[in-house]
Amino acid sequence: MNKKRRVRAVKLGKIFGIEVELHYSWFFIFVLLAWALSSQFFPYYFPRFSKLENWIVGSIASFLLFVSVLLHELSHSLVAKSYRMGVHKITLFFFGGVAQITGEHLTPKREFRMAIAGPAFSVALAFIFYFILLSTVNVYIQAVCFYLFRLNLILAVFNLVPGFPLDGGRIFRSVLWYFMKDIKKATKWAANSGKFFAIFLVVLGVLAGWGGLWFILIGIFLYMMAEASYEQTIIKELLEGVPVSQVMKKDFKSVNENLTIAKLFTNYFMKYKQDNFLVTKGKKPIGIVSIGCLKRIPKPIWGKAKVKSCMLPILRTADVNENSYKALMKMSEEGISAMPVVRNKKLIGIFDTDAISKFLRLQIELD
Repeated sequence: MNKKRRVRAVKLGKIFGIEVELHYSWFFIFVLLAWALSSQFFPYYFPRFSKLENWIVGSIASFLLFVSVLLHELSHSLVAKSYRMGVHKITLFFFGGVAQITGEHLTPKREFRMAIAGPAFSVALAFIFYFILLSTVNVYIQAVCFYLFRLNLILAVFNLVPGFPLDGGRIFRSVLWYFMKDIKKATKWAANSGKFFAIFLVVLGVLAGWGGLWFILIGIFLYMMAEASYEQTIIKELLEGVPVSQVMKKDFKSVNENLTIAKLFTNYFMKYKQDNFLVTKGKKPIGIVSIGCLKRIPKPIWGKAKVKSCMLPILRTADVNENSYKALMKMSEEGISAMPVVRNKKLIGIFDTDAISKFLRLQIELD
């Protein structure tokens, strides 16, 4: 029986045809935020609440804050969909959300409009909560709306900081892109601005002591996101428009599904310079096996365990003429590190992370 690939997010469903998922880190921060609200924020502003009332109101406010973040990301996505750009999913993390939007048909003007939509919606949402705050006499609703009014305004202002990947950074990049006519250079400037802001937050958090923990966590998260966003842009620019045939490995080895893990290690991983092997049943490719397979199977049973017990099943294939970046996105969506390449349903190569890395290194050196 095949092991399922590791899941890092919980799928919540679809909104406007866009898949929404919750990263596992969200649960940690939900509890942490609910605790902070119930032990500090609400006792300070609403001292008449009991401990139970503080926890209930804090939990509701924490949940609605993430709903606000989801709506913020949806505003980006709906603008993108209006330009007929692909929006695959929205992932809610512990400090915000990320909409997976394809770069097809993206222009500086469209990116500007997509980026500004989020902060604009957060401002509108803040004033909706402010209106409810003034209109109601229910103290619990007042407490929740008071917090969400403040936080949505903070979310809007924070996101306007001109550092990638924040919305302000994307606005900054769109302006630079418009004048420079080079998205790579524009992204590098915007990403460096984002890193500088992230370092500033970490330093601020360290100077503030325990009270600056949030600044430190947000700063570290933003720094990693800025780095990853720049790398993603470079990868997209280098792979976009390049057919899979130019990147794939034509000379590769495959293994039979009934091969033991011990022989897989000795006769394949130790012998051939491949990070991934296609698993076949007869002549048909049915899965992918990588070095991670060896880590998941205890060594004492390597002589008996079969490759098919830990391979990842092949759900997709890449056509020889397919756009390499699209093929990479398919691999990312499935959580796999390799795909078989076919021409007229005939296996002719393997498209994997090793082949992609070599192609990118060569292109970067030549550039």
